[in-house]
Amino acid sequence: MKRFLFQCLLVILFLFVLEGILYLSDVRFPTYNGTEVMQAIKNSKSESGKRLLILGDSVCNQLYPSSDKYPDAVSLACNRAVTMAGHFFLMNNYFQANESSLPERVVLVCSPSALQSDLDKFAFQYFLKPFFKKEYKPLFNDLLWKRIRQIPHFRLAAWPFIRISNYSFGYNLDSEEGYALVSPLNHSYLEAMQELAASHQVDFQLFCAPARAGKRTEILSSIDKGVENNELDGSLLSTYKNTLAFYPDSLFVDDHHFIISKIPDDPFGLLHSFPSSNPSR
Repeated sequence: MKRFLFQCLLVILFLFVLEGILYLSDVRFPTYNGTEVMQAIKNSKSESGKRLLILGDSVCNQLYPSSDKYPDAVSLACNRAVTMAGHFFLMNNYFQANESSLPERVVLVCSPSALQSDLDKFAFQYFLKPFFKKEYKPLFNDLLWKRIRQIPHFRLAAWPFIRISNYSFGYNLDSEEGYALVSPLNHSYLEAMQELAASHQVDFQLFCAPARAGKRTEILSSIDKGVENNELDGSLLSTYKNTLAFYPDSLFVDDHHFIISKIPDDPFGLLHSFPSSNPSR
């Protein structure tokens, strides 16, 4: 009996040690959903000294993959589920890691749907697991906390064996009402990104990701309504509208994403003098 209890104690001790290792590391199961977020976090904490910092949603990640290397740019693109809060955390990481060699320019590329998004049914996997940590919590504002607390069992996202897996909960969150283009949460963190850039004399711009032609009416309507409601800062809005471009529906695999073989090559000319090291792009 004593031997059995001793063996049980060893197993429990082993599990505690393993759990601690998993908690402190960024290890994930090979099938983990959200590897692009982990790649962006890894890039954001690396000292690179690049002149251009690219942030954005999953469409941006198609155009400027965070897994690629660029001579004078770094991409922290991931997906829209992280919201502007996640993009701000990534930007803040990068500014801290590159304090002595900040970028000259930060460009955030995202679809209108990314501006409209709030923490949603994908937030547990794509936002909470990567960002519900001590290092980011001081950056959580009241709007973000309010939204997080609406997610069932949100604290479990920090549990090691849940955090490294695809385990999540089925839930739906009601969207905030009264906006057409930019959710209140996204608006607050867009302002935070502007302020962070301005405090370091860095240029910050918002670009509209390429969209399918079939979404033209819907997108233009949401932008017009957003303008009427003053949902987007004027300096960001002018660049956002000027970069709006529509592509044939035949190039898209769904409402937002390009067929892999049809992805435009640097549609904004961000890398025109700094080509990707990936010869296939």
